Order: sequence, then C-alpha cells, then structure tokens
Amino acid sequence: MRKPNLGFFREGGFINNTPNHIYLLKLKLCYANGLDAVCFSLNDLDTDKDTINAFVWTKDGLKREVTRLPSLLEYGGGTKMRDYFRPKCTVIDDFNLSKKDVNDLLIKTEFASSVIPSIYTAIPEKILAYLNMWREVIVKPLAGARGENIICIKQNAQGNYILTDADREIGEKSYNECIEFLKELYNGFTVIVQPRLTFVNKNGNTMDFRLNITKNGKGEWETIFIIPRTSREKIISNFSQGGYASLLEPTLKLDFGDNWEKVLTDLNRIANKLPPIIEEASACNMLSLGIDVGFDYNTLNPYIIEVNYVPKLTFPDKLKYHYTQSDYFTYLVNKFNDNSL
Repeated sequence: MRKPNLGFFREGGFINNTPNHIYLLKLKLCYANGLDAVCFSLNDLDTDKDTINAFVWTKDGLKREVTRLPSLLEYGGGTKMRDYFRPKCTVIDDFNLSKKDVNDLLIKTEFASSVIPSIYTAIPEKILAYLNMWREVIVKPLAGARGENIICIKQNAQGNYILTDADREIGEKSYNECIEFLKELYNGFTVIVQPRLTFVNKNGNTMDFRLNITKNGKGEWETIFIIPRTSREKIISNFSQGGYASLLEPTLKLDFGDNWEKVLTDLNRIANKLPPIIEEASACNMLSLGIDVGFDYNTLNPYIIEVNYVPKLTFPDKLKYHYTQSDYFTYLVNKFNDNSL
C-alpha cells in the first residue's frame, strides 16, 4: 500500500461524497506538477489501520484508492483530529493561536500601535462596563467567523443601551434587558470587546482592507491581493454580511486623496512583515493568512482588526492564490524528500 507525498484533509464530509471544486482544483494542480497528492475527509479515515479511502486525480479523472496516511498534510479541519495527525504526518497550517494570542503577540512587536484595545470576557456586566471607557463598543465571539453575532453597543442620554447587529438596529434596551440579551446571544462563551473605531471612507461608510497572503514556490510569503471592503449602513464590511469589494489604487485615491500612498505603504508593510511574525509564534508550517486592516480616517493609523489562518476567497484572484499554493506544495515535497524540511 503506497504512502502519498501530500494530502488535503477536511474534517466535514464532502457533499454527495465528492470533493468540492476547491479540493478538485488542488488535486488537479498537484497532478500537473507531478505531485502524488490525495484528499480525504474524516469519513474516509480508518484510525485503527491508519489508512484512508482517498480521492486521487489521475489521467482518467477522479478515482478512489485506499492508501496510507500522507507524509505531508494540509490540515483543513478544526481541532478534533490534530492530536491524531501530528505524530503521524508533517502537518501544514497547524495554526494554534487564538485571537487573544495574536493581539498579545502584536503588542510586543512594531505593530503595537496597530492593536485595537480589547478585553476578553464571558461576563455581560463587564461588556457594558467597558462603555465607561469608550463611547461605543463592538462585541464579537472569540471563535467567530464571517461576521456572525457581531454587535455594536452604545449608551444614550437616558442611560439605556442601543444595540445594532450587522443588518439592523436591534433596539433600545435597559441595563437588565441588555444583560439578558447578551447572555442569550453568547451563551456563556468568551467574546472580544473593542471600541468602535472610525474605519470609514470619505462618505462615512464602513471600510477596511482584506490582505490575502500565501506561500509561494520559494517557500516565501507572497501577497496575492489587497481588497478594499465597503459596506453601507452596516457595522462590518464582511462579504458574507453584504459588504462589497473594489479595486485597490482607484479606491485609495478616491477615499484618501493625497494620503493614498501612505495608506498603501502601510498595507504593504503589514502584508510583508506580519506573516513571518505570526508563523514564528505559531511554531508550525503555515500556508496562508487573511489579515483585516482598518484605518482611522482622521489619524490614518492602521489597526489590525483580525488575523485569519483560513481566509475565505470570493474573488477571481482565488485562481492565482491556488496556483501559488500548488508551487509551494511542490517546494515542500522536494524539501521533505531531501530531508531538509
């Protein structure tokens, strides 16, 4: 029974028992590069025998084959199977830093001024107490994604609380009503509480930037794209919550005028310098990062909103993203075979 060089794992099963278009693209690109690659889900794994009923791309198309676990594994799952794979494979993208870990790390680097002041709590009373320091706060789940369950809270002149989510104003609530609402929404899980800073464009619409960076065929970080994200009358700009994208330089020139080059320089500085810092702290072979950056419109200070290790791709640039990654996989396999990884 053969042992593939490279594998792609996802924890959830494949729809209709067939890899989706992203995993098919990964297999096809690896096949074109002469790499022995497979993909599989948790449903395809036999932990007793350490074998997989893997999907393989061949000259005749997609096939199934029972193989041993691959030497190198891109880990696209959650945390459930990490401890199983770590002693058996060289795991790629074994990212283990929480959002709090990332912020605590950045405070000790040149990016300290780009860290948004934050508290981490599961206690609703502490969330509201943070309003004693800031006029308005953003609350988001520590393990959140796609902008879900992010809300904004501010206090009015009557001492009540105005709550807004990604789509609408939730309404005005008393202190006790707000506490009960937060308990029900977050169910005792830890959240991040941050001041709502002025990440807006010249028209006052919410605006930030998504930086997508991945490893290339030289094993180096490469910026694939920097996308301005804008949302009208919403507190976040995530595409899943109705945000929209625009071209980088025209948007910078339109919204930042004579300061557009300063903003571009800061974006490139973050894209170039931050990934190695995150990778070293994570102590793993990382593959990609999605970094969300906002600028205070008045001071032009950049703030790092979030660092995602599995960034969602929704643009034409995703082809360049996966082509670049396929070159990195070739680089990794060659390093592994030379015993230099």
